[in-house]
Amino acid sequence: ATLNIRLSIYNPNTFPLEIKSLTYKASKTSDGVEIASGKLQDSILVLAEESGVANASVVISFGGLGAASKSIARRGKTEFEIGGMISIGVGAKQRVLTLPYSSRAEFSLFDQVPV
Repeated sequence: ATLNIRLSIYNPNTFPLEIKSLTYKASKTSDGVEIASGKLQDSILVLAEESGVANASVVISFGGLGAASKSIARRGKTEFEIGGMISIGVGAKQRVLTLPYSSRAEFSLFDQVPV
C-alpha cells in the first residue's frame, strides 16, 4: 500500500537549505526486513534554524509490518533503522550535494501506552 504523509524537517544550520530530494527505507535491525520506503514528492526550502513541512510518499511492506508486529507481540518492542540519501542545494549557485544518512531507534509498545 502507498500512503502520502507530511514530514516536518528541521534545519539546525544558520543558513537556509533547499532539500532537492530525499529517499528513505525503514527496516528491522535484527534481520533487515524492510518495513517501509519512500521519497519526497517535491523539493522544499527550509529556512535557517526553522522547520519546514514536506509531502512524502510511503510504500508499506505488509510482510515487513507483519514481522515487526510479531516482534512487538513477542518482546513488546522492535528495533529499526531508517536510512537513505538526501540531496541539498548548497551555496549561492545551489550546487547539489548528495549525502547518505541513517538512524537507529526502538519502538516500544510500553512507551506508547499511558500507565
